Amino acid sequence: MPSALDRTAAELKPVTTTKIVLTTAGPVRGRVVDEVLQLRGVPFAQPPLGELADQAPQPPASWTEPLDTMRSGPAPLQPQLFGMGMRSSARCSEDCLTLNVEAPTAAASDQSGYPVMVWIFGGGYITGDAADPLFDGSNLARNGVVVVRANYRLGALGRNNIGLRDQLLALQWVRDNAASLGGDPNRVTLFGESAGAMSICNLLTLPAARGLFHGAIAQSGAGSNIADPQHALEAHERWLIERIKLADPTDGEQLMDLQSRLGRELRPRFGGMPFRPVVDGELMPEHPEVAAGIGATVPLIIGHNADEHRLYMNPRHRFKAGGLVEELSHRLPREIIEELPDIYPELSDIEQLAAVETELRYRQPQQRYVRAREQARAEAGAAPNTWTYRFNWPSPALRGWLGACHAIEVPFVFNNFSQPTTAKFVGPGHEGLAQEVLELWVHFAKHGRPPEHWSPYPCVLELHPHTRSRPTNAIESFWNDALGSA
Repeated sequence: MPSALDRTAAELKPVTTTKIVLTTAGPVRGRVVDEVLQLRGVPFAQPPLGELADQAPQPPASWTEPLDTMRSGPAPLQPQLFGMGMRSSARCSEDCLTLNVEAPTAAASDQSGYPVMVWIFGGGYITGDAADPLFDGSNLARNGVVVVRANYRLGALGRNNIGLRDQLLALQWVRDNAASLGGDPNRVTLFGESAGAMSICNLLTLPAARGLFHGAIAQSGAGSNIADPQHALEAHERWLIERIKLADPTDGEQLMDLQSRLGRELRPRFGGMPFRPVVDGELMPEHPEVAAGIGATVPLIIGHNADEHRLYMNPRHRFKAGGLVEELSHRLPREIIEELPDIYPELSDIEQLAAVETELRYRQPQQRYVRAREQARAEAGAAPNTWTYRFNWPSPALRGWLGACHAIEVPFVFNNFSQPTTAKFVGPGHEGLAQEVLELWVHFAKHGRPPEHWSPYPCVLELHPHTRSRPTNAIESFWNDALGSA
């Protein structure tokens, strides 16, 4: 006879059943775990192989028998790099155009269905995996939203806006299949971090994306990371020529070696990644910062973390006398550099550099994008439609050096802290803020705006244990004035 302890363990074990969902391409069989429907590895495009390699994605071929969707598909082909929210997958392939779903199984109280949230992962356009456990949307689903997480091609395979086209086809899949998942195709919110946030700011400006989503949340990214058209064309042509020369042009390791070699050759002249979105005059007619006003009818939450760039800096680095001035002399006017000790009186040189890089790489691109949106709305006589935040939970890792660094907000959004590396990265006491962030994002997806206590731009919501909406602070005002983004 089982003991009371055995019975308790059995009662606590998640109840798992299967469920068949009819998609536009054919039926899929997923699992239901604790009242959350999970679909894994659902194809939203034909495999981009053979004649379809290096081409825009095509809708999937149909099928008639239920397709098992119990296991996530491979991650996009990528180099093996590791980092929070940028973790390479053990299984990578060119055949990566699949998506994962978490959805409530109870009928929605609203006849139109649950709102839908579509996650676009980050990773600098070169790494990432929609199936990363960090991005599991089960906690969001339990709060009444359908979550979709789609892959897109990365690096050289996603060049010339191919990765953006993958994202667009995934959004078309969401539009066509949301109702079958219990979702509302007229309440779709994009959310994403880093390159995912940049992708969202790009999608907001694309004519081809209009009507595919109705809200957006951009975490630590804006619309500035765009390739020069001539550079993109050169990278495209070099890739096609060099790929043909490979012993096996379909071998993933050879393709990543080629991508790395071309990156080393082209980056010094290009001043950035050779393979990234580009103003091609077709899919992307204008630079996103110029065209930001086009998407201003779509409500947007956009923000950054307080210490973004510390993730990429060595706290042990020491400058020689005048080293910080020399480091920044090609980026900022000397009169601004000379004011830094007064702006950051308690920071060392390396800490000042981290603060400047956070400003230049994250907050200022965000400011430019938001100003363009809100200027367009003001000219149209419309009310503000953008809400900004600063996430300020400090990591205890590396003896506290990381602070509120890049990607630290991601587990808070999903309320996922079960992995040991995540728990160590975030530290204890996060539960209250995590629940608040999750609820803010869900509220936005459900209602198309945050709760009333979050005032729109130019106010900033400070997300830390004592969350509050505040005006622009003195340091932010200094940079806005100095760089013309007030």
